[in-house]
Amino acid sequence: MRSRIALSLLVVGTSVLFPMPASSGGGNWIEIRNDGAPSAYLVRGSERVAYANAYAQDPLKVREAGPYFAWLSHETYGWLPPRVNRPRTVRLGRLNIDWNRMRASIRFTVPEVPPGEYMITFCNADCSRTFGDVDPTGGLNVFATAVDARLTERLDKLDAAIADRRYVERRANNRVERRLNRDIDEIETTTDDIDARLSSLGTAVEGLREAARPQIPSWALAVAALLAGAAGFGIGRARTHHFHRGALDRELDDLVKTH
Repeated sequence: MRSRIALSLLVVGTSVLFPMPASSGGGNWIEIRNDGAPSAYLVRGSERVAYANAYAQDPLKVREAGPYFAWLSHETYGWLPPRVNRPRTVRLGRLNIDWNRMRASIRFTVPEVPPGEYMITFCNADCSRTFGDVDPTGGLNVFATAVDARLTERLDKLDAAIADRRYVERRANNRVERRLNRDIDEIETTTDDIDARLSSLGTAVEGLREAARPQIPSWALAVAALLAGAAGFGIGRARTHHFHRGALDRELDDLVKTH
């Protein structure tokens, strides 16, 4: 039974590789009930009811291929229809069919077969045609005693609960991880934005400092240059005048001394 989930997934893929012979395409499953409740845990010698609803484009052709029976056989890869001539394939009985509703059912007693995994099939006498689109349905376990069945059912439910819990925890952990990654991305974005603002602020402060420094107008520089030039020219002329005057004084002194 612990492989039941895996087999359920497996049949989806294998039904494409191994199409149902003379079937309408497959798609409906057989349900087994015990005292009105669905049950896949069969106990040898106990009574069960199996039923399924079918679909067929041409119900008359389906009816002509009958009569239809319920077959119990060991599970096969892909839940293929059983070979009715095999010793381990047991015919449970003829189906009661409501052709107006395309609904088949059968009440049967679980045969004395070895404990193990089985499947049930609704098909005709040689299983060359299934009842409408009803596929063989596996995932059934046959037990020797009711105690074995109840114990296995409880263990399977416990395994399923643990698997569900692990799945929920994995999803929760994934959500926390995604939330943390989003928070980290937001922090990195905020940090980059702050860095950009600080850089822009630094540029603005440098501009303010540059603007606060005293600026000498260009016309003042030109006037200063002219004044400097004029001053230099005046100083040069004064020096030249002083030199010539000194030379003249010396000449006068020389003339006075000679006379």
